[in-house]
Amino acid sequence: MNKEVAAYIIRFFSNLMTEDERLALKRHMYTSSTSDHQTMRRMMIKKGWISERPEIQEMLKKGYDDFESNVVRRIWNESSDKVFL
Repeated sequence: MNKEVAAYIIRFFSNLMTEDERLALKRHMYTSSTSDHQTMRRMMIKKGWISERPEIQEMLKKGYDDFESNVVRRIWNESSDKVFL
């Protein structure tokens, strides 16, 4: 599946993601946007907006593209009848 379709599925069918996948996506978004703002990142971790759970970090271990590919593959395999392209 190409990158554009994968991004489309993540964006418009995030309801088909597991709770852990959603937490990993938030972790990626928030850590990317706060990379230069350690105080902001610590506040987001304290408030629970960025998960520190090892299994969430593990999902992003090989990078966002790998994470996105795994999530989209799972969604497609389990719920392709709910995805409209």
